[in-house]
Amino acid sequence: MSGRKKKSPGYDADRIFKEFKDAVVSAYRDGNQEKPVSLRFLADEFDTTILKIRKVLITAGEYRTDISDTVNILKNRGLSVTEIMQETNLSRASVHSYLPYTKGIYQASEISANAERLRVYWRRKACVKQLREAMDAREVPEDILWKTVEVFAGYPFSTVKGKRFSYSVKGYEIFVDRKKKSITKATVMLFAGRVRAIQHSGEKITGPKKVGTFGASYLFPIFLRFGLIEIV
Repeated sequence: MSGRKKKSPGYDADRIFKEFKDAVVSAYRDGNQEKPVSLRFLADEFDTTILKIRKVLITAGEYRTDISDTVNILKNRGLSVTEIMQETNLSRASVHSYLPYTKGIYQASEISANAERLRVYWRRKACVKQLREAMDAREVPEDILWKTVEVFAGYPFSTVKGKRFSYSVKGYEIFVDRKKKSITKATVMLFAGRVRAIQHSGEKITGPKKVGTFGASYLFPIFLRFGLIEIV
């Protein structure tokens, strides 16, 4: 009698985790001393938590602070997570986030989620690259721009006032979770045209009011993430 059939035959958890880790590290290294990539940005990019991003970077040897050093020193001395919590006044989740992953103990559900996060991340990255190249080459590329808008549905953006939001796309309309009235595709194209015209004139776009279309407070951070707006 054969054993129970595996739910995911050929499932390579180590490979998927490595690919996810490498992608996070690559995105983290995109920053510099003047403008480092924040853990919050990476968490948004990969649709996960800051704690998990930090744990991945610590596992890769890319992130280190006094707190992470303290937690790992205590762990290497043989202290349990509970004892480290008592020594540092950190929560259990925080202590775990400062400790590297141990090979082979990744949760299957988390690995599956990482695989999906990678798929979405690479698709968005490819769309942004294509959009930027198209914007440099000709007039506003309507089809490519709208495709990029669609793949970023569900992404957590922030307005200039720090209000978090995301949107969904239905047909040729954007529905922002903080706004009742939709933003149409025509408005997005109008916004794009004005952005292009302002920047080609040599002016800088200092905020959404500079563009001045309906929904500008939401379109501004979206276009900023796409790399289509250069701010001072």
